[in-house]
Amino acid sequence: KQWYQAEYGRKIDKLLYIGTGDGKIKIVNISNRKITHEMSHPTDSLRVVSLASNLICTHLVSSATDKEFQACEFVVWDCKTREMIQCLDISPSPSPVTSIHFNHNGNLLVCGALDGMIRVYADYQCIMGWQAHNTPIHTVKFSVDENSVFSYARDGTLSQWRLYPMSQCLCSVTVNEPATKSATFWERLCAGFGREVYVGS
Repeated sequence: KQWYQAEYGRKIDKLLYIGTGDGKIKIVNISNRKITHEMSHPTDSLRVVSLASNLICTHLVSSATDKEFQACEFVVWDCKTREMIQCLDISPSPSPVTSIHFNHNGNLLVCGALDGMIRVYADYQCIMGWQAHNTPIHTVKFSVDENSVFSYARDGTLSQWRLYPMSQCLCSVTVNEPATKSATFWERLCAGFGREVYVGS
C-alpha cells in the first residue's frame, strides 16, 4: 500500500511510524530497517493522512480519512502495547484532521482540519477551537514559546494565533503571491521567537 505519512518516535526508541493508504501504521526499527509491528485504524477503508509522536512518552496520534474526505478518525495509540487508547472528539462537526503537532512536553496537542478549524487538546480533551481559515488547513505548529500557533491554509494564508486569549489573530499574510508585504510585517510575524518561519509550496 502507498505510504502517506511518516513520523519519528523518541530517540531512545529508534522507531519510525509510517501511515499507509489502507489505514495501517507500520512501526519500523531504524537500526535494522525492518517493519516490526503494525497498528490498524478501526476502519480499514481509510488512509492515514497525518501523524504526530509524543516525544515524552510512547503515544502516537493519527488521523485517517477516505478518498472523498467524508469519513474521519482521530486516534491516540500506545506504541509500546500497540493498542488504541481512545478516539479524539472533533467538534462541533467531524472533519478530517490534516495536521497535528505536540508541544515540547507533550501535554498540549494542536490540530488543523479540512473545515479550516484549529483545535487544541489538553490530555487529549478538546479545550478550545476556532474557525481560523475559510479553506482547508495544510499545517499547524506551536510557536517556539508555545503561547501561539501558526497555521497555513490552502489559499496560501499564513496566520499566527494567540492561545490566550483564545483565537486572537496576531497577524496574517499570503505567502504564495509576490512579496507585497513590508519587511516590518514579517518582523512582526517572527518577533519574539528568535527564528524565521519557512513555508514550502
